[in-house]
Amino acid sequence: MSTSFTLDFAGDYINVQLPADYEITPESRLAFWTAIGEAHKKYDCCRVLAASPTPPTRNMKQSASLKSAFQAAKASSELRVAFVFPGYSTDATTEFFINTAYKMGVRIEFFTDREAAVKWLGLDGETP
Repeated sequence: MSTSFTLDFAGDYINVQLPADYEITPESRLAFWTAIGEAHKKYDCCRVLAASPTPPTRNMKQSASLKSAFQAAKASSELRVAFVFPGYSTDATTEFFINTAYKMGVRIEFFTDREAAVKWLGLDGETP
């Protein structure tokens, strides 16, 4: 399992590529949100597209989702993050994460295809 990822600025959004064997751990969550926060400050950009060819491996309870939502808000309460994982189905833990982050100002959504994520981020010419 991998906990590394690549991040670059694509001009109007922060692009994060997660490998197919990406594993969500407490350390990888912290590294992810820290990198997003630094990129947000460096590029003055709130839109993030994070994608992997497969859903990441995770063993998370709601308490871990809560920590992740806090880490996202600490990175910036202005973030709008689209995760793209083909074949992924949200569950109660994912919904808790989305709702908790929303209450802190962070907009997060999960998609199975890139086109829908791009549209939701407003990268197709529409304002998010």
